[in-house]
Amino acid sequence: LKPETTTSLEFGTELGFFKNRARVDISVYNTNSFDQILSMDVSPSTGFRQQLLNAGRINNKGLEIQLSAAPVKRNFAWNVDLNYAANRSRVLELDKEGQLQNYVLGSTGSVQVIASIGQPYGTLFGNAFLRDASGKVVVNSDGAPRVDPSKKVLGKFTPDWLGGITNSFSYKGFSFSVLVDGSFGGSVYNGTYATGTYTGVLASTLPGRDAAHGGLSYYFPGNDRKNGTVGLQAGAAAPGGVIIYDDGIIFDGITADGKKNEKILPAQQYYKSFRTIDEANVFDASFVKLREVKIAYNFPAAWIRPLRLEGATISLSGRNLAILHKKVPHIDPETAFNTGNAQGVESLSLPTTRNYGFNINIKF
Repeated sequence: LKPETTTSLEFGTELGFFKNRARVDISVYNTNSFDQILSMDVSPSTGFRQQLLNAGRINNKGLEIQLSAAPVKRNFAWNVDLNYAANRSRVLELDKEGQLQNYVLGSTGSVQVIASIGQPYGTLFGNAFLRDASGKVVVNSDGAPRVDPSKKVLGKFTPDWLGGITNSFSYKGFSFSVLVDGSFGGSVYNGTYATGTYTGVLASTLPGRDAAHGGLSYYFPGNDRKNGTVGLQAGAAAPGGVIIYDDGIIFDGITADGKKNEKILPAQQYYKSFRTIDEANVFDASFVKLREVKIAYNFPAAWIRPLRLEGATISLSGRNLAILHKKVPHIDPETAFNTGNAQGVESLSLPTTRNYGFNINIKF
């Protein structure tokens, strides 16, 4: 085996304006990585299950921008720092022979995180809704959505861009700073949503459970569920002796012959029908967070000089204080990301925690 090789070409510039009260740092890069160490399945007849080999070529192109400004610079000072980073990756090759098209980085259930030729690194791959040529979901005879027999690309875990802004203020011995950052684009598989929908423990599964939550009325002919559902108008009577239910939902789709679906599903069956369709549980991973707030006080020299101290500062800080915006329900989208390769998949993760700190810094 050989070590992985990376070649990189980068151009950048740093500019200052208005006596350096405004600065900009811009860099662009193009990176190619070769000979990643991959574990490949081999025939059991060899006496081994897997083989380590050098393979793969991945290209990354990106842009990074940092802006700094000091709008106010007097007894009261205000500084602003902004950063922006965008990266585009592409898997160019997995093996020299060209026989390998996909490499599984990790998985949970039926959804996989893969490196696929021609796709961004970290593509989400799994079961999808069966759709017609116009993109409408096709349902089966009982009104539940059908699964496409071929797995599909469902997104990528890598964001389109990252950004953040820090505002810092100082007045005499006091300083205060606020950092807001975010990730925009990319996708995440929400295992908590998948399990919660299937088991019916999420508030999002309330619609359709009864008439008060918009449920439709229906019955089973002869009280035999094998006969399928028959819808009823609100307040209408059903054949004598049959049980009327009011937890019906119609899935928004079309039948195999292209007609609008009008078949009613019991709410339980409706929500459980998404369990094996990974596409229903993939969401936009974008978020904006109040990442850090910090306040500090630097004691005046006249106060600490009698104590023979060079300096003394006390500070309070908090991190991960709030999610200001997100598109994925019920979870913190960052819980699906770690330092490993199988990122972008989440399953029943614990809630993220806020961190608070108190610090005393004394210089002798």
